Amino acid sequence: MNKLKLKFYFTIVFMFLCFCVPFFASSKLEKGFEQTHETAIAISIKDIDIKVLVHHFKKTFDVEISGLAHLYNQTITLEISGELPFVIKKILRKLNQDNYALVFENAVLKKVVVVPGHLKPVKKKTKPKDEENLKEADTANLSQVSVVRDVIENSLAEEIGLQKDDIILEYDGMKITHYNELMEQIKMKPEGTYISMLIVRNKIPRRLACKAGILGVVMSQKTMNASLLEAWYAY
Repeated sequence: MNKLKLKFYFTIVFMFLCFCVPFFASSKLEKGFEQTHETAIAISIKDIDIKVLVHHFKKTFDVEISGLAHLYNQTITLEISGELPFVIKKILRKLNQDNYALVFENAVLKKVVVVPGHLKPVKKKTKPKDEENLKEADTANLSQVSVVRDVIENSLAEEIGLQKDDIILEYDGMKITHYNELMEQIKMKPEGTYISMLIVRNKIPRRLACKAGILGVVMSQKTMNASLLEAWYAY
């Protein structure tokens, strides 16, 4: 008799964990979301599972977020409001994920592709003072690079997070030394296919994953020490 009771209690607890806990988590999450405008939301959540949050974005906003499975055992506390792409970018930044692409269909955000792991600075292969020494002793060894002078509003460049003064070193594996080369590479790639870019921001190289297409940037040229560039290319 005692064994039957124990088995009955165990079954009740198991059903509670499987069905009630996810329901409470979902209810708790939905209370923290508010649609403030047709395209804007406000979030105020505490200790919500990343997996539950990802599921909620798909269910409520039809936005699929991939690449966060390695964080599903973590929770997030957040209070933020704004347009949906802005909110998602802030969430990814809080999760230390800065290598991602936003996919839009008819100007509507439909998918977020995250490349797991956050970007790291390139390891210096020279001593701290070597950079200054190179500038003085190796001025003849110079190379041209293509630099973002301005980012056009509502462009692909703005969506993927390109900023003024970013240096574009590679476009889908091809070295870029002049903005004309960048334009040629963009024309060669079928629009909508995924590509990667190697950029440098504040002397830190990073790779971006995004869809091919017109970036929407104003570019300029800059001369830099070739030895420093090689270290970035190796990233």
